[in-house]
Amino acid sequence: MAERPLKIKGPERIERHEAGASSSLLDGKIKLLGILGVVILVVAGGWFFLNRQAKANNVEAEIALGRVAPYVEGGEYEKAISGDQSILIDGRPMLGLADIVDRYGSTNAGRRAALMLGNAYMATEKRAEAANAYQIAAEADHKMARAAALAGIASVAETEGKYEEAAARYDEAAALFQSEVARPLYLFGAAKNYEIAAKNKEAIERYREIAIEYPTSEQNTIARLALARHGVEI
Repeated sequence: MAERPLKIKGPERIERHEAGASSSLLDGKIKLLGILGVVILVVAGGWFFLNRQAKANNVEAEIALGRVAPYVEGGEYEKAISGDQSILIDGRPMLGLADIVDRYGSTNAGRRAALMLGNAYMATEKRAEAANAYQIAAEADHKMARAAALAGIASVAETEGKYEEAAARYDEAAALFQSEVARPLYLFGAAKNYEIAAKNKEAIERYREIAIEYPTSEQNTIARLALARHGVEI
């Protein structure tokens, strides 16, 4: 007589079903964890490589920047921008700021180079190029460099007659880096541009802050004269 298939009823059947389901879920979780582990290792390995490469690029940019800095300081802006063809480094002409920014613009040193490049372009009256360079410099890690870049962007807007825009950028710079030297300088830039744009209330507020909060700043006397011109007593 043939044996009948064993039928499992009640709680035991449920338990066996749940055990099988749990086993499948456990297997799935183990596989998922294995995949995630591989992904994490790949990402970590990639990050380590990119981080090491970024550090190497920053060192290279620092070296290149050190070579070109004397040209900026000496007012030789064209050579600072394009490099010095008469000086060979590893058989190639010395890099200028434009090439340094092009190659290393994502590094801290490259962004400092972008700030110097913007200044060099402004000195040679290339405002559009200066604005682009300052935008790159505005991504710098250090607040002082970012604020200087914002002030550079403001100076470009000012030369183009965009006085309210210039004032706003100077305000951003003043809020970002509040040193005893930089803040009154940026506040004065904002006040001057607000005044030209006939925004006298905004201009007076900034002149007043300079006059009261920064008595030893270079801008203090000019700010006090501006307040007197507007009939404002401190």
